Amino acid sequence: MNIIIFHVYVAGASGNGKQLLKLYDEACKVCLKEGGYRIEIIDILKKPQLAEKHKVLATPTISRTDPGPEKRIIGKLNNEQAVTAIKFLTEDLLI
Repeated sequence: MNIIIFHVYVAGASGNGKQLLKLYDEACKVCLKEGGYRIEIIDILKKPQLAEKHKVLATPTISRTDPGPEKRIIGKLNNEQAVTAIKFLTEDLLI
């Protein structure tokens, strides 16, 4: 079984990363199979090389990195928008 990998890019160690992890995890539970995804939080202040490598210009950004091709959405979202974002990020996959 292929696992969909999402990266959520944040700037700084505020509670923002935990909030976004919870938000996108709940959205994934609505849209995807249990165990079929993994969400990784990346603090670009701690790992700026990853932001540069993946050409992340703004935070927060959520990106589907695997399977490719990469797709991303930039900006802060509410619960309903997060579900729409996950649907957009996975619409080209056979789930």
